[in-house]
Amino acid sequence: MAIELLHPEVLPTGQTLDRTAAEAADGFFMAGSPRPSQLARVGFFERGAPAPATPSEVLLGTVNHPLLRLRIPVPLEVRRESDYVGVWSDELEQLGTGIHLTAALFDIQRTRLEAFLVLESEADHLSPAMQKTWRALSAYIERRG
Repeated sequence: MAIELLHPEVLPTGQTLDRTAAEAADGFFMAGSPRPSQLARVGFFERGAPAPATPSEVLLGTVNHPLLRLRIPVPLEVRRESDYVGVWSDELEQLGTGIHLTAALFDIQRTRLEAFLVLESEADHLSPAMQKTWRALSAYIERRG
């Protein structure tokens, strides 16, 4: 049996959910909350089936290095492909992969740190493309003060 997930966003005027489903659930909502007939549909899942364990995006807010820190969290897109998970940063144009999400996050942290340290040491001798990468990395990572 499929269960419909609802989100408390008011539907545009004139649009309502299936009347019987809305009427059946109306009695389960607290006063002041949106009525089921006002909720927007956001997806389906099978009753008894677990929710997807891999999110579609995450914010990475740490660096695994004692002398460096993140200025701001890095948004990452998450993809699961067969037996692997990949995380991608559009801003930094970097990829991390692993057999699970934690491994993929560790991989992108390591890649990002290696790139930062190498580019920092060669900052005066970088090509224009590498200077762009260095600017993007240094916008997110800095040395601890």
